[in-house]
Amino acid sequence: MSSLRLQQEETQTKYEELQDKVKTLEQENGDKEHTIASLSHQIQLLETEVTKLERDRKEANVTTEERDNYRDQVANLQRKLKEEEEATEKAETEHKSVANNWQSETRKSEKLEHQITALNASHEAEEEKYAKLQQEFNKVKKELEDFQIEIGNI
Repeated sequence: MSSLRLQQEETQTKYEELQDKVKTLEQENGDKEHTIASLSHQIQLLETEVTKLERDRKEANVTTEERDNYRDQVANLQRKLKEEEEATEKAETEHKSVANNWQSETRKSEKLEHQITALNASHEAEEEKYAKLQQEFNKVKKELEDFQIEIGNI
């Protein structure tokens, strides 16, 4: 009996040790479940953060593309503006040249108009002279004819 008691005590001790071990393992299990729950929650938070960061990255990429597009548009507009400025400068230069030529031609035209007026006046004076000389010629011719008739009668 004593051996049974001893065996029972050993078994009881072993049982208590195993119960302590079970309690320790249950405690460890609870701690690990708590750690797992905490880590799961952290994973969910991190996944949410990753999703947000990916969305932000995509938006940043879109923004970068838009910025690049705007940069290209600005470069094109600046190039067009430069071309327009150059064309404007060229047109202004041509306009000044045409205006100078027009003024020069206007002065020449006015000078020629004065010359035409002077020539018309001179022409009229010459026509009057011619008319007077024609009358004088006709008069002298008549006198000559009359004189020839008189001489022919003599």
